[in-house]
Amino acid sequence: MPLPDSVKAEILAWLKLGLEPELREELETLIRSNAVSELADAFNGTIEFGTGGMRGPMGVGTNRLNSVMIARATQGLADYMHEWLDSSGTMVQASAVISYDSRRNSLRFSRQTASTLAANGIKVYLFKALRPTPELSFAVRHLGALAGVMITASHNPKEDNGYKAYWADGGQVVPPHDKAIVDRIGKVKPEDVHSMSFEEAVSRNMIVEVGTEIDEAFLAAVLKQRINADLVQKMAPQMNIVYSALHGTGGTVVPEALRRWGFTNIYTTPSQQEPNGEFPTVKLANPEVPNAFDESIAVAREKNADIALATDPDCDRVGVAVRTAAGDYVIPNGNQVGALLVYYLLTERKRKGELPEHSSVIKTIVTTDFITLICRHFNVTVENVLTGFKWIADKIHEYETHPRNGEPLMHFIFGCEESVGYLAGTHARDKDAVVTSCLIAEMAAWAKAQSKTLLDLLDEMSAIFGLFSDSQISIYRTGVQGQADIKALMNALRQNPPAQLLDEDVTTVIDVANDTVTNRQTGELISKANLPSSNVLVWRTAKGTQVVARPSGTEPKIKFYFSSCDLDNLPIANAEEYRNRKAALALRHEQLRADFARKIHEMMGW
Repeated sequence: MPLPDSVKAEILAWLKLGLEPELREELETLIRSNAVSELADAFNGTIEFGTGGMRGPMGVGTNRLNSVMIARATQGLADYMHEWLDSSGTMVQASAVISYDSRRNSLRFSRQTASTLAANGIKVYLFKALRPTPELSFAVRHLGALAGVMITASHNPKEDNGYKAYWADGGQVVPPHDKAIVDRIGKVKPEDVHSMSFEEAVSRNMIVEVGTEIDEAFLAAVLKQRINADLVQKMAPQMNIVYSALHGTGGTVVPEALRRWGFTNIYTTPSQQEPNGEFPTVKLANPEVPNAFDESIAVAREKNADIALATDPDCDRVGVAVRTAAGDYVIPNGNQVGALLVYYLLTERKRKGELPEHSSVIKTIVTTDFITLICRHFNVTVENVLTGFKWIADKIHEYETHPRNGEPLMHFIFGCEESVGYLAGTHARDKDAVVTSCLIAEMAAWAKAQSKTLLDLLDEMSAIFGLFSDSQISIYRTGVQGQADIKALMNALRQNPPAQLLDEDVTTVIDVANDTVTNRQTGELISKANLPSSNVLVWRTAKGTQVVARPSGTEPKIKFYFSSCDLDNLPIANAEEYRNRKAALALRHEQLRADFARKIHEMMGW
């Protein structure tokens, strides 16, 4: 198949650019070998800058992440920053903070971003070495910057990299900034990109490197979230903690944060502690994936550790493996860890008289309602937001900018999403695996002081508030056809929503894109969804079973989130009854997943 004329024209234009040697060599190799399909994929279209940034495979071409596309995106960001300052009348110099993770080209991309911003008259504070996403979020407000950029692809495969854009509140960009930035980027042509060498920008003091001074301020802010200093001091000698950075940024601050929190027996995972963008010891550097814990659990067995913690490459997500009484290690999922943290924070804050009136926990709509029931017990408000931690940060910003009698509208206690992302405190405006690692360790110490593990605590909570089983599946559909397939599936589900989830009638359908909550049986409009428009569908039954469908914003897949619960005859006092009901719910949940997936594939003929 010959290359389309538009692709040929784009390739010729790129050959005229002053490409880096690696990019030019890659492009010329593809041309010499007549790699038509690879060239078409690389140049047919433009890597999407979504409402929070861009993420995708690295390489040459408009549909890849490289210095050319980084510069283009940064020029659009700079244009919007200047326009916003002009319209706001704020008489300050525009400035931005940049950090990066351990991936290949992350340092190069961070310097390209800094140079382009500097060429646009924007002062840049650039971390002199890799640092976590939550520290970047913190630094934006700490340094009074208008924007921030984090070069990371989070937990994506090693072939990928990414670019996250932040605004002055330290959160990822949300309306109206997100769409305005996307619009500006779309108007940028190669000749529009301002350029300045990195060295010249440094010599002009337009790029200033930052490091340990920000670490100190960030760690001090993290430490303020400690609840039980006396408990930690008492239990620290008895607690063994293993930590893995999964070859990412977490090793720069997490062990030190744990030490300052008061823990003394901290063991790192040697094979995974050094930054390495190849992630040689894991298939995927994602603490949601159980085999990411293989190396750290081996160390945990050797050290007889109570818990093993692991953070993803940019250290905004954290998972934990918990030692059982039998000496095995179990990895609770993100919903379970979130529920544990909510229970611990609310219990101890209430005990100490530090749970304010009008307190709030914010979670995403795909995160377990186990948390809702816990909060209801403590008379704490639960806010549900769209998937993506930027919406949690936006709620925190709303609380602060709409005060009630001189106080925030709501007192933010905790934010969480099922994909092992959590935040306590408002020092950062993105999920923070640094503070969460410390709180998980403190919570484990609290449980141990009662001769319990976190797993014991989870069972106790379930017996009181209800049994929940939560999981997800992803259906991958790659390429242009895959995008069409996912769109067709969402349209089919929207037009003909499932009537049953397993053997339970669907009573409620929520269509976030159309802002509707509908009675499935009658078609009657019940209310509005009251969420920003997003391509998300939710189906619920009277017994609390729920399925959520949403196309991924970062990968070629559609995700389905399943939740099953048993809320009958609570609390459950009999241990045998509890075990039986827990096993029955787990079995039913697996049946729900299998039945739903089968129907999807049959419906689409896949």
